[in-house]
Amino acid sequence: MTKSHWSPTMPHWSPTLPGAAVTKLVLMIAVLATLLPFAARPAAAASATCTGWTDQYRPPQTINVRRTSGPAAGTVQTVDFRRYVEVVMRAEWPGYYPIETLKAGAVAVKQYGWFHTMKYRGKTAGGVCYDVIDTTTDQVYIPEKFTPQASHIRAVDLTWHISVRKIRTDGTTRLFLTGYRSGAFVACGADADGFRIYQHSAFYCGKTPTGKNFKGAGLARKGIQRVYYTNVQVVEPGRHNVLGEGEGDAAVFVPGATEGTFSARLFDGGAVGTPAVSPQNVIEMASAEVVSRTSAPVTDDRRDDLIMLARDEAGALRLDVAVAGPEGYAAPTTWWSSTEAPFTNTGMKLVAGDFDADGRADAGILIARSGRGPVQSDFYLLRSTGSGFAAPELWWTGSFNPAIGVAYAADPTGDGRADLILEMDRGTLGMRYAVVPSRNHGGGLDARVDRLDLASARRASTRTAIGDIDRDGYDDIVLVMPAATGSQIVALRSTGAALEQRVMWQSADDAIERIKIGAADIDYDGRTDVVMYEDLGEGLGTRLRTLLSDGATMTGNFWLDDVALEWSTIEPF
Repeated sequence: MTKSHWSPTMPHWSPTLPGAAVTKLVLMIAVLATLLPFAARPAAAASATCTGWTDQYRPPQTINVRRTSGPAAGTVQTVDFRRYVEVVMRAEWPGYYPIETLKAGAVAVKQYGWFHTMKYRGKTAGGVCYDVIDTTTDQVYIPEKFTPQASHIRAVDLTWHISVRKIRTDGTTRLFLTGYRSGAFVACGADADGFRIYQHSAFYCGKTPTGKNFKGAGLARKGIQRVYYTNVQVVEPGRHNVLGEGEGDAAVFVPGATEGTFSARLFDGGAVGTPAVSPQNVIEMASAEVVSRTSAPVTDDRRDDLIMLARDEAGALRLDVAVAGPEGYAAPTTWWSSTEAPFTNTGMKLVAGDFDADGRADAGILIARSGRGPVQSDFYLLRSTGSGFAAPELWWTGSFNPAIGVAYAADPTGDGRADLILEMDRGTLGMRYAVVPSRNHGGGLDARVDRLDLASARRASTRTAIGDIDRDGYDDIVLVMPAATGSQIVALRSTGAALEQRVMWQSADDAIERIKIGAADIDYDGRTDVVMYEDLGEGLGTRLRTLLSDGATMTGNFWLDDVALEWSTIEPF
């Protein structure tokens, strides 16, 4: 096993770069890279950084590495940054480690190099600047020796968009210099110090709960990060990215011109001020009845695909998927079908989320049980393979009536695995919000936990969206509700164990009867924003507004008027 060691000559870092927490570290990390066909540029005398990277949400494309070994010793190589991180993983993190541990390590390795592309490090005697050195001073970089394994490449790919940020005393957050070391073979998190990952104990964090000496914790990547880092945000930008440009996109279903079809209309979130409207993708459902539909990234590219639960004329139930691409959605194909009980029942709801933390969203079907007394439902999970859904697994049975309630797949517990959020109509008593959490090591859901009763809410006058509005790693519930005059956005912010109410936005001019909403990270800052669709009147179309979250409030912005979008017919997704 490759081990990390302390370097007695390594400097103590005091990061001052805007967006980096002030943290002192003494580190060693091993690294590799791929040489690009151009040389590193000489450093200007007053240069603040060598690579010149400034984006704190997207990693750099390259990194400049000072070589002290191998054929390139004595030079500075400009290296493809993704390949650099992949080979670092091969050098420092054994490929047999649990994938969730490798994913946590990939974020730490990436962010160390990323940080140094934003902060000037030094230059050679010949005046060529560099970001990192290929020794234990920074990260060991020997591309001639280490070739990444499939597990390293997948860990990097699944976490490329993710970063961690320290929360400062004034509430602001900053990208910080991450680190790790080998540590001792102790239980998960036993040697955690709040700012670096200890590899040996992290192995047990990601390990399935078996073994004699240390029982594995079975944690997902986000759970492992919470064990080793204190007072941080785990930032995952780009919620509801359909077109693949990173930013979240707005999207609505619109009825098709002919029976048996509908359209998906997309608005490119990459242009917040002047969004591009994509051509409508007509979805041919082949005479099927669409029972339920949603969107989530069921393939490996992190684009939100369309998932449709449909029943054909012969009574067969099936799941069709329209895969997202840069031009919109491809024609739907069937990923799963069944003619067997209980999938012949009525009263079903479809959800989609990453319940097994493998980077692909899975399909979940809630089916009401027949019988007297309180309505019970079964929840069946169909895991995504990237090109189909596996056989259904019964993950939960509990009290829920799909006929009068709404279910969502999200992560309000913040452990990196999707849970169920249940929104239940209680008539004059208001709305009840409950969570059915994923088990700590996966494989099923635990008992339903009722989190909040909102007596003032009514189903007919409440619009709901889901997303992490404050970038704390816990998915929140966003409600548009009537205010004393006009409407308001009330966030039910998850702390992991409870829901806390906060008014995020109010308007005296917007009546709830004229509003529909969707959720997407429009500005790619890791906070989910609200897209509001307002009725401009019969024949006048729909107005789109973005309400961008800063974590505490939302700021409304005009986006565009779409005169061709008939408000009464749209269904945001």
